[in-house]
Amino acid sequence: MKKVIIIIVSVIVLGIIIFIARDSIFPGGQESFNEEEKPSILTIITSDINTQSAVLKVVDESDSSGIAYRLVKDGVLYHVVTAFLPDPQEGIKYEGWLVQPSPLKFFSTGVMKKNQAGIWLLEYNAEGSFSEYYRVVITKETVIDATPEAHIIEGDFSEIIQNQERVE
Repeated sequence: MKKVIIIIVSVIVLGIIIFIARDSIFPGGQESFNEEEKPSILTIITSDINTQSAVLKVVDESDSSGIAYRLVKDGVLYHVVTAFLPDPQEGIKYEGWLVQPSPLKFFSTGVMKKNQAGIWLLEYNAEGSFSEYYRVVITKETVIDATPEAHIIEGDFSEIIQNQERVE
């Protein structure tokens, strides 16, 4: 009987040790053991030679600048904006937009976030190419909705495309 109790206690202790040590056995949790890690949108864009870039120029009185990137791969648009922007007042956000100038259509690509290096970053992806949406606009928003507010920086992918066509 004592042997059975010792075996049961040993199994329970071993189970507790495995439960506590699971994070060191499976660093991302046990779920990550079975899943493939997906690369970030920034990694996808920066590692592909077909990525287009556009310089974003200041259109207000700030000292802002940025670069927008886009890549269409396997039917998916990948879009990233990196920018140097002043810290906004409390309650104000920076929002990205892709714009089709004619006829005028636009949609939000999301709210920018500031990384640890102090660079504002936006990552967006969606199915489709959106090639006619070649203008990038970053706005200063008091309300996050479907209406762009004050423009801060802008740029066009079409300028890059035209320059590439002239070189070739």
